Amino acid sequence: MPIRDSQKALYPANWPDIRAAILERSGGQCECVHECGLHPDHRCIEMNHTPALFAKGSIVLTIAHLNNDPTDNRPENLKAMCQRCHNRYDQPYRQFNARQTRLQKHHNPDQVALGSVFYVRFGFVDPDGRHHFGNKGGENLDPVIERKE
Repeated sequence: MPIRDSQKALYPANWPDIRAAILERSGGQCECVHECGLHPDHRCIEMNHTPALFAKGSIVLTIAHLNNDPTDNRPENLKAMCQRCHNRYDQPYRQFNARQTRLQKHHNPDQVALGSVFYVRFGFVDPDGRHHFGNKGGENLDPVIERKE
C-alpha cells in the first residue's frame, strides 16, 4: 500500500532496502498465514505480479507491519502480503483510527477519548495497562469512556 504523505516521516531512509529484503524473503508469495482471517491452515497462494486468483486485477505484494507501528521495521514484524490480506489485516486498525478521527471532529462533551493507546492486533492496551479486545463478531473497538462528573 502506498505510504501516506502524513506518515512518510515515520519510515526510515532505507525503507526501500527493507522492503526489498522482505519481498525477497517471501519468494514473491504472500506471507499471510491466517493473520487476515482467511486460510487458517496454509499460507496465502497469491503471487506477486500475477493475475489475482480471488479478486480482479493483478497482485502487488505490500509490506504489512504486524503491530501497526511503521517505526518498528524488524524483519519479524514485517510480512509481504497481497492487497486482499493486507487490507483485511489492517481493517480493525483503520476502524479504530476512523473512530478516533470522528471523535476529534465531533467531540461529544459526554465522552472522552482515551489518550496514548497502544493498538494491539484486534484490541488495544489503554494507559492503565488494561487490555481491550474487539472486532470479533462485530464488537466495537471504540476506546471511549463516559465522563464522570
